[in-house]
Amino acid sequence: MDMPSLSANPLLPWAIGLAVGFPLVMVALGEIASSAKRRGWPAAKVLAGVRLLVIPALALIVFLRHVIDLPADHTGLQLVKTVFWIAVLYQSLAYLNQVVFGSAPEGSWQSRVPSLVRDLARFTLVAIGAGMIYSEVWGKEIGAAWAALGLGSVVIGLALQEPLGNTVSGLILLAERPLAIGDFITAEGTTGRVLEINWRSVHILTADLELKIIPSSVLYRSSFTNLSRPTKERAGSIDIRFSSGLPPHHVKQAMLKMMQSIPGILETPAPTVDIFEYAGDAVVYRLGFTVARPEGWASARDTVLTRAWYVARRAGLDIPGQPLRTEDQVIPLELLKDFPLFSVGDPLAADIAPALRFLPFGAGERLVAEKGPLLGLYLVVQGEAELTARDRNGDVHQLGRVGRGDFFGENAMVAGQPSDVTVTALEDTDVLIIEPAALQKLLEQSPRLVHAVGHALESRRTALQSVRSLKRPVPTPSADAA
Repeated sequence: MDMPSLSANPLLPWAIGLAVGFPLVMVALGEIASSAKRRGWPAAKVLAGVRLLVIPALALIVFLRHVIDLPADHTGLQLVKTVFWIAVLYQSLAYLNQVVFGSAPEGSWQSRVPSLVRDLARFTLVAIGAGMIYSEVWGKEIGAAWAALGLGSVVIGLALQEPLGNTVSGLILLAERPLAIGDFITAEGTTGRVLEINWRSVHILTADLELKIIPSSVLYRSSFTNLSRPTKERAGSIDIRFSSGLPPHHVKQAMLKMMQSIPGILETPAPTVDIFEYAGDAVVYRLGFTVARPEGWASARDTVLTRAWYVARRAGLDIPGQPLRTEDQVIPLELLKDFPLFSVGDPLAADIAPALRFLPFGAGERLVAEKGPLLGLYLVVQGEAELTARDRNGDVHQLGRVGRGDFFGENAMVAGQPSDVTVTALEDTDVLIIEPAALQKLLEQSPRLVHAVGHALESRRTALQSVRSLKRPVPTPSADAA
């Protein structure tokens, strides 16, 4: 029996071509899409959409028209053609969107166009194109389709008034641009960072890591505060009460110096301390300061309030409701007994007692600044602190740590000699300070103390010389540069 020739059955070539070509095209497009995705090409998603929608629809058209030989006006074939052309239109617009907006540089006009506006424009163009495709494929007047669409839109609009109201409000917010992704805002009693702005709502991540979703219509109708505009810097104030018997300038100086030493508080604009009001036996001082970003405000506020407690006690500032430690609670001369190297007899003890000072410091506070004044020799009663110094390039290096029973500030043996190092508390640290005059008396009475202090002084000077002799390495030119 003779095999049927291809010319004898005109549908057979289409069937063979479809059976062989369709899988090959799908595999090839899959590989190309995967490669484009790995390389970050804008067309990656579009290729995936073509593989998922356009090619299968085209293959189905070929199958229905040329394999099973359906007439051109068959309803099923026309329906598939409609889907095919709409898919082509949609993927074409998606590719155009990726090319124009997907890889736009920061600050360009393309990057400033909200994604919601682009989606709305694409939806509108697809709707218009779908109407034209319907008219061409089905041979119908497009006017009737638009009339039906308009009537349907009225019915749908009445049923979805609230969602549509949120959508319109979202569009207005995007047009006015009072907020953007990444901004910190306060709305409806919630403060947080804007994660998403979509058709219906704004998503806010709070400090408690909760996702707060606020409808766009609520933001549009009510007021909200954008903490990131006109600048990301955030200014605020804290009120602290001190005893009315304290000299105001003494309080202001202590609080101002404290704020100037806190990392995160900007030097410009400078922190301020003003008297806010008199309240009975207290004076309310308002501490104003600025941080670089809104998210840093809570941390800076906590640091100010925490360190104010330690500064108040060191400076003898009485906070109403928080009495200072009395002398019978902390006796510096009694603390000195915990340091055998500094043990003295009764006559000398009575002589140096007025020259001993007990000072508490909080974690993160600076006890001594490099090139700053020394109050005397510092004995660590409890806690731990870090010693650092800068090299000739200004880079900070750690020299070591001191803990309970250690001492620092040996330069105090020479009157007026500043500190060679910066000492920062790593945890709550209490120190006992021996003023220079009393230190000289102790050194005269104890050769062992002279040796210990001299040895510490020499060791730290050696470490300092090692740090300050460091040079920043000069980068060698690469082979490409050569």
